[in-house]
Amino acid sequence: MKKKHSLISVIMSVYNDSNYLGKAIESILNQTLTDFEFLILDDGSTDGSKEIIKYYAKIDKRIKFNENPKNLGLATSLNKLIKLAKGEYIARMDADDESFPVRFEKQINYFNKFPETDVLGTGAIIIDNNDKILERKKMPNSYDKFYKNLFFNSCFIHPSVMARKSFYLPDNFYRADLLRSEDWYMWVDNFGNYKYSNLDEYLIKYRSNNSSSPNVLYWGIRVMIVQGFKRKDLRFLLGILLAIYSFIKNKLV
Repeated sequence: MKKKHSLISVIMSVYNDSNYLGKAIESILNQTLTDFEFLILDDGSTDGSKEIIKYYAKIDKRIKFNENPKNLGLATSLNKLIKLAKGEYIARMDADDESFPVRFEKQINYFNKFPETDVLGTGAIIIDNNDKILERKKMPNSYDKFYKNLFFNSCFIHPSVMARKSFYLPDNFYRADLLRSEDWYMWVDNFGNYKYSNLDEYLIKYRSNNSSSPNVLYWGIRVMIVQGFKRKDLRFLLGILLAIYSFIKNKLV
């Protein structure tokens, strides 16, 4: 009997990412675990990204192309793809990163071994726009480490995340009014209600954005303030000071 749905739904929103998009798509198509659908949404690109997606959709039927009539932002696009996902698991991917071939295989093996897990990320090799390695980064992998770090920074490298679809549905979506840090808000907002973990392995190449941008600082502080007051936890004040310090330090380098 033919299986009704794929095991994994990979979701990726694309906005003017033509420089790296081909590598990102191929890194998913070359996974050792092949039981997935690949939902790619073009969010109003003007640089030829849509044509690249359509090219790959023609040569691999696992790719399902979607598009927004205009740019609606990452959170809105991801929410749309989550609603379309058919798989038992939903895996994130960004259009300028690369997943190593064994990423999905190792994540599914972990879910099978630890079925209480709801959200699972991985470590990453951080690269710049020229593919130069900047650092190798591992993320928290225990409750205490998540609790200690979550109010100061995201506990997951977003495009490395795989989660059970039941984590998102029926109504646990990214906040569309957050133009940045929508993933960080999601992890803090659900902390304690779901089981988080990270594989202690580097399974993606993550392309670093400019963390010294005032826009990044603004949205990071907004997340800290909203979540700090919501949870009546004043650690967000320390987080704000650290964010401002990091911003100034990066500007002076």
